[in-house]
Amino acid sequence: MPVLPPQLTIASDDGYFIRVEGTPSLTYRLQRARSLTGTWSTSAPQTAPASGLIEFHDLFLSSDRAFYRAVQQ
Repeated sequence: MPVLPPQLTIASDDGYFIRVEGTPSLTYRLQRARSLTGTWSTSAPQTAPASGLIEFHDLFLSSDRAFYRAVQQ
């Protein structure tokens, strides 16, 4: 069965709450940048549980735009 790219959803609260719907047992890193061509900062890796849902809470709000992506390791 092919591995699908993870799906991201973002909700605003005291920061940004990012949910990644990945493939169970695969490991992902959340990456953030100010532009699509900019330098990407990377979070610690997390392995998707049986539900496939990984949740990140980004408390470091920027006055600039922020772009997010999940990268499979």
